[in-house]
Order: sequence, then C-alpha cells, then structure tokens
Amino acid sequence: MLCANLIVKPLSDIHAAPAPDIIRQEADIHVHGSPHYTTRLCGPDAPERAELEQFIRLVFQRAYGASIRHFMPQLMSLRDAGGSLLAVCGLRNADHGTLFLETYLDAPVEHVIANRTQRGVERSDIVEIGNLAVAAPGIAPHLLASVSHYLHGTGTQWAVFTAIPVLRNSLARLNMQLEVLADASLQRIVPEERPEWGTYYDKNPQVMAVCRASRPDFTAA
Repeated sequence: MLCANLIVKPLSDIHAAPAPDIIRQEADIHVHGSPHYTTRLCGPDAPERAELEQFIRLVFQRAYGASIRHFMPQLMSLRDAGGSLLAVCGLRNADHGTLFLETYLDAPVEHVIANRTQRGVERSDIVEIGNLAVAAPGIAPHLLASVSHYLHGTGTQWAVFTAIPVLRNSLARLNMQLEVLADASLQRIVPEERPEWGTYYDKNPQVMAVCRASRPDFTAA
C-alpha cells in the first residue's frame, strides 16, 4: 500500500481520541471522528506524490523565495472535505539513515537529545519531520494533530524538526514541551546550495525535539 488515510477530528475533540493502530511503513491509519479533514501518508511511489512535492515547492518559493529539491521518504497530506490540499509535511525515521537536520548538529541526533535531556535515547525511537508547508498559518495545528497521532500510534518516542518562530509559537500554544537542540545555521549548508534557500534562514530557525510523552493539548489551540 502506498498511501494511508487518517480522518482527523475537530481540534476540540482530538485530546480525547485513542491513539490509532499504526505500523511504521505503509499502514492503514484510522482515527474515528468527524471527517472535517483527511490525511494521507504517502510513500515515494504514490500516485499523488508529484502533487504533494509541487505544493511544498510552491509554498517555500512564495514564502522564502526558496527552491526545494529534496523530499522526505514519507509525505503526509491534509485535505479538506472537498479534497483541496491544505498542508503537507515529510517524515523520516532516524534509523533509516542520516537526517537532514543533523547537518546543523555536532553529533548524531540521539546523542544531542540524550545530552540535553539526560535520558537514554535510541536512534530507532526518533522520527524527523520536515518539508512542512501549509496554505495558511491556521492550518498547521490540524496537520500537527495528525502527526501526533502518527507518533503515538507507531510508538515513536521523539520527533525532531527545524522550526521558525511561527511554528514554535504554534507548538507552544499546544502546550508541547520543546527541547532546543541547536540553531539551524545557513553556514552548515553546502555553499553551492545556500542560494536555494532564499530568505528562510533570515527567520532564525532552530532544531527542536519533542518527546511523545509530551502529548499536545489540542484544546489549547
């Protein structure tokens, strides 16, 4: 199976929903509730993959003048009841290879998290979130709700991502306990690729981590 569906409840209801029964790769995802939004988790060969990648390109180009060429193995999309694409983000398991955000770190991400939190962390318990693109800022919490259910359903302990202040503020409003791992510096990017990022790094992005024990309170959104 190349795609999996997730029916997302209204934000006011999500905090009470049970975690879905999900496995890490290409599984069916179900959260029973009002079908205001539909989320699909799509692999590299999914029929709609080109549409999702183009959406990411357009959002980054319009927001930062950036040219995105690399995409994560799994892309999660959020659509409204009419099928309009509202948001996309990428997911990559850390035990499948080097994470993009490790470019900004001086050590493997599991070591950085362990040093920061004084807790044992396995690489297999980490997933990277990236390629985050939304049609409007108010849409982000709905996509994050889907990501949260994915993390809890897979038993993933840690999510790591690069966030600009707008996203950090959205997560803070969900009462998520964030760990700042490092600044995401443009100087860590290969020189010939720096122009492709436009003004993104002017937004002061940071590398963040959140433990799934810090389940977000979606009633706060």
